[in-house]
Amino acid sequence: MPRKSKEEKLAEMLKEIDEKKKEAKKLNREIKIEQNKKERKERNHRLIQIGAICEEVYGSAITEGSMQNALRQFLKDQDARGNYYSSKLNAAKEKAAPEVSADGAAENNQ
Repeated sequence: MPRKSKEEKLAEMLKEIDEKKKEAKKLNREIKIEQNKKERKERNHRLIQIGAICEEVYGSAITEGSMQNALRQFLKDQDARGNYYSSKLNAAKEKAAPEVSADGAAENNQ
């Protein structure tokens, strides 16, 4: 079998690199698809929980316009009530995740 020239070896190496590059792009796409799928599932779960709580408080099933408009208006009118809902939500968020200082140590805000 004759020896391969430098050009042929280089061409084979470039072909292998291109194939690996294509494989990496495909894997990257698949990872992004899975990540988006996971994020959608988590968001849907949160929305279902919120809807269930609203129905529980409302006392009946939420129809197309019944509770949606009331909830939307409630959230928009927070300024008049001193942003009570937002402040409570942010306080709960801060308790759940302690802040991390510049040196990487968790700071306890309690």
